[in-house]
Amino acid sequence: MNPNITLLSSFYRQSKHWTTSPCVLCSYEVAFYTCHDATGNSGCDLCGEITQLERQILEAKEALKAMTNRHGELRDKVNQMHGPFIHRLPPEITSSIFELCVPTTLRNSSWEEFGSQGIKTCLETPPQTLGRVCRSWKEIAWATPRLWTVIKFDLNLRKVSPAWDEVVQGWLTRSGQHPLHIRLRLTSSIHAEGIQQVRTKFSPSIDMINQHSNRWYQLELFLPPSIFSLLHTDHSILRTLEVSSIYYKCNQEGIINMNGAGPQDLLLKFTHLQNVQISWNNVTRGMLDNLRMDECVELLRHAHQLTYLKVHSILPMSTSGFPIPASHVLHDRLRMLNIESMDVPEWPMNHFLTSISLPSLLELYVCEPQLHSEALLSFFSQSSCLLMKLCIKMVDIKNHEDDRVIGVLQSLPSLQIFELEPAPSCHYKPHLLFQHLAQTTTPRDDNPLEQFLPNLKCFYFHTTSISWDLLADIFGPASDFHNPHRRPLNKVHIYF
Repeated sequence: MNPNITLLSSFYRQSKHWTTSPCVLCSYEVAFYTCHDATGNSGCDLCGEITQLERQILEAKEALKAMTNRHGELRDKVNQMHGPFIHRLPPEITSSIFELCVPTTLRNSSWEEFGSQGIKTCLETPPQTLGRVCRSWKEIAWATPRLWTVIKFDLNLRKVSPAWDEVVQGWLTRSGQHPLHIRLRLTSSIHAEGIQQVRTKFSPSIDMINQHSNRWYQLELFLPPSIFSLLHTDHSILRTLEVSSIYYKCNQEGIINMNGAGPQDLLLKFTHLQNVQISWNNVTRGMLDNLRMDECVELLRHAHQLTYLKVHSILPMSTSGFPIPASHVLHDRLRMLNIESMDVPEWPMNHFLTSISLPSLLELYVCEPQLHSEALLSFFSQSSCLLMKLCIKMVDIKNHEDDRVIGVLQSLPSLQIFELEPAPSCHYKPHLLFQHLAQTTTPRDDNPLEQFLPNLKCFYFHTTSISWDLLADIFGPASDFHNPHRRPLNKVHIYF
């Protein structure tokens, strides 16, 4: 709007013979001259007619508003009488149907492959969508607390509405006392000053979320450290905590203080371990992505109940990091270890294996092009674990290194499932491995204690070509099929 017009309009409002009236079409206030006297009586017929017409317009608007409200009420009654059967159902049944359509937990694909139990929903529908159908649906949806237990907010300054805080408060209030599943995300890439603006804008709403921290059950934070440090709790039923900082390399300071929370599932991505203060006593499953090698070892020292650990892209140690003990770090509860390091130096992963001892380990998955057989042998030797499943993928194996593969397998007599996927670029030919399997299907009479994979049941191999003659021999001669001492290998999968 032109500032001169604004000033002139303000002057008109203060003038005795000038008045303003909203435009009938756009409601913009228009200033015009009238000849009303001090008592309000019009001085001419035209001004009197304008005054009377304005009064009629206001009355018509009020009448239209009343008719619109009445029309909505009548439509609701008609829907109740002649509408679909859903309107005739008791509110409790309708509420239960709504709960099947609206997600009541955050679905995290990171845990799904490991048997995470979650409520699978048929629709990813926010509860507001149900409320837009009709008034009765809105009343039922607004009175169903479980529909409001999932909170997914994008802290985007461009999209936030003026009533943002009211929306957050209303959402939390409608959730009642049910456990909360919260996901806070900052998807836009912004500079440091922009992050401070986000922090200032959303601090009130985050404070509201903190007031309900005793109901946090699942918390996923995709935020820079300076923002996720706003969240804190002294007591919580927190089950899953995921902290991902896409601004890891900005060296921002920020600590998430949750000493009163003891999550069972912990996922840290681009987040320093020392930035997360929680109770470690209940952590049973962990996922670390782009953390330093010393931080991975430190997690094993803190989380004594850990049974599953997945580590992706182990980074080199820092001079200011955690000290690595001179002896191996012993963890006697870990059952499954999954390591993937594709785009980082190979030595942190090999150093990690040689720094830990896992005597209870049952399954090991390693995806590392530069995996050293010496590191594996050292790990198995110091762990003395009864490993049942070993999966080695994308490893760079030279054709003359078959003896190293055999040496690693020789140290694992308890192994039942073995999967080997060499890197495609190495063109590995497993002739010696297959020949050794064929020659050791039954124990040797001269040395029955020296067996090679005596408990192997399943073998999965990825290759570009293979000799089928070798494949047939690994099951042994047909005459030994009923030998009770024969290797129980009964399943071989070859992937091309």
